Amino acid sequence: MKKEIIIKTVVSSLMCMAVLPVFSKKINIHDFTVTEKDFVDTIPITFKYNKIFFPVIINDHTYHFIFDTGSDIEAINESAGIDCQKLDVTAVASDASGVNKRKQIVRMPDLQIGKLHIQDMKAIVLGKSALDCYNDGLIGFNLIRKKILVKVDISNKRMILTDRKHFFDNEQGTVVKYEDQGTPIVPFTLSHFGSDYAIFDTGRVGLLDLNKDLYDFILKKNTKKKKSNADFLKQIVWKQNGTTGYSVNGNAPESEINYIDAEQLFLGGIEFDHAKINTRPGFCGFGSEVLKYGSMLFNPYKKSMTFQPYGNTSKINITEKAPNIVFSFQKEKIVIGTINPQSDPYKQGARQGDVVVELNDKAIDDVCTFYGMTWNILRQPTYKMKLKLRDAQGNVKSVTVEKKEDQDNTSSK
Repeated sequence: MKKEIIIKTVVSSLMCMAVLPVFSKKINIHDFTVTEKDFVDTIPITFKYNKIFFPVIINDHTYHFIFDTGSDIEAINESAGIDCQKLDVTAVASDASGVNKRKQIVRMPDLQIGKLHIQDMKAIVLGKSALDCYNDGLIGFNLIRKKILVKVDISNKRMILTDRKHFFDNEQGTVVKYEDQGTPIVPFTLSHFGSDYAIFDTGRVGLLDLNKDLYDFILKKNTKKKKSNADFLKQIVWKQNGTTGYSVNGNAPESEINYIDAEQLFLGGIEFDHAKINTRPGFCGFGSEVLKYGSMLFNPYKKSMTFQPYGNTSKINITEKAPNIVFSFQKEKIVIGTINPQSDPYKQGARQGDVVVELNDKAIDDVCTFYGMTWNILRQPTYKMKLKLRDAQGNVKSVTVEKKEDQDNTSSK
């Protein structure tokens, strides 16, 4: 008889915290064995699409995995073709958008990360999706919970792993304590809003996703207390109903998405000025955008994260503007997920739901072609993108999306 494990979601009174523990009397799906002891190793990483990619060797073949601290269990893509042992257990997995789906649990073959050899690692199997070209699987926060210290350094394209408890004791930086609830839960404070907790999730692409229910709750609470929301609402650049996020269980449910230019955002003692955040369904979560501004050291013994800003600055001032157009994908097509009605692309005729058929005269037939091209384009200080769009009636139109200095008009989710 197949056992079903429920990956439970426990949400705080303010709807921001989430923990995803899994229990089974016979199978601990979080446990695995690292054969090396007293090690220090440097792993090459690639930071692309705001994800952390690193090589994993299985049966003499190199796969590309994502390092995802927002997951409390490992995962492999069905399309990767990794020969795993199917276990008589399934799990109901809740993703970053709060969407639940049942997943098969498998035992992975022995795998190698740098010099580390890992045995008996369990994972959920992710069904085929348009994003399979991104990666072959992910390693979650279990790696850190196994008492492995991890330092992620995007600037130097490396991730340092060690089981030596005191190896990083002399490292300087801003320390943020986390609560281990399967994933790291950290405190945050948002200007004119208040404080709560969020997952620190390197699998997310943004700076901070703010739970939409929490957003509504705070505004309603302030209204009841006859406290003005005016100062907070002034930070909202624009808003629209739509869906832009995508997680392991598919697209996020449609919701009102607010694009916010926050005067100040604190991750523990780390200050971000003019932080670009947005509301969405699911859990509050910091994303990998944080790592663009400094390295992060995870210490499971101290249950702490140490942020080391690039440039030795005491606070991060974000100069990019909030996006005017955000792309998503539906039914394996790139679409405009949300668009600012006051933006230039909107005035040219671009509308929510339009399908992207060409980018800079190149046909867009799959998701990864589009994201590969836009990743390279959007990293430039200035750019001009020529888009050919098709609306629901089949009409084709041409739109130019342009970024001038100190502007950021576009985002890919």
